[in-house]
Amino acid sequence: MATQEIRINRIISQLTNLPIHFERIYNNSLVFYLRENEGCKENSFILLLINELKERISEGKYIKNLTKEELSKIVKEEELSIIVKREEKLLKNLKEKELSKNLTEEELSKIVKEELKSSNWVEEPQYIERQVEIKRSRATKSLKIEEFILEKLQIKLDRLPKELDFSAPKGTEKIIMLHQLGILDFLKEKEPFNLSTNALASVISGITGEKREVMQSYLNPIFSKNVSQKNNPLKTESTVKKIKNKLILIGYNPTE
Repeated sequence: MATQEIRINRIISQLTNLPIHFERIYNNSLVFYLRENEGCKENSFILLLINELKERISEGKYIKNLTKEELSKIVKEEELSIIVKREEKLLKNLKEKELSKNLTEEELSKIVKEELKSSNWVEEPQYIERQVEIKRSRATKSLKIEEFILEKLQIKLDRLPKELDFSAPKGTEKIIMLHQLGILDFLKEKEPFNLSTNALASVISGITGEKREVMQSYLNPIFSKNVSQKNNPLKTESTVKKIKNKLILIGYNPTE
């Protein structure tokens, strides 16, 4: 899933960096997505892009609306974090050198501090002010492009035929859907379900219309790693992906 998130992020970056080539980038990315995600449709692809864009837009608006003092604090923390990482990398490189083997930790740290003396510009108000303006300017510019791309994606989504059928799912699909909606975890925290999977299976049986014994055979491996995972519906990646895409199509994006 992490790989898909990286790809979606990369596609969004390409679309926002080259909006003039929107159609070419979109079409090429769609072909790749459909090839890699068998059974998925264009709707789910668009919604993944829209969800990521909305997050970026929300972050951009947050930065845009910060006061100068608030943004200065964030910029300074980011710059100091970069310096810390540079210090760690430089210290690591020094330790790997033969000449440094006889030096103490304190002596090594002193050398690193000396090497990074030029980084004192982080404390200069003028530098921070300049970085604040750059960050705010980038956020404002990115917002305009991202909102433009979001509008184009929404138009594509609205033009697609609405084909969605939740009827007559299998027992395993019902369990997966209840899990992705957070219903299983919610119930498992309540009494008596937190102590009895048997009780939980009885309730899920009533909700789904499936036999209690069948539901219990699915629930046991989900909530206990000590039993055989053979009947765990969450282990069937293709079905999990199918249910997730159905939920995405109605606007719900499962966190897992």
